[in-house]
Amino acid sequence: MSVLIVGGGMTGATLALAISRLTGGALPVHLIEAQDPHSSRHRL
Repeated sequence: MSVLIVGGGMTGATLALAISRLTGGALPVHLIEAQDPHSSRHRL
């Protein structure tokens, strides 16, 4: 079994990290984001 998180931006990334840490890495977590993380929309 694995977890697939589609979108969510920072919320989705935070959820992916939390699930990974809570399961000690035993449950694979995959994160799919619509926007390229290197695009200008993701810069501070």
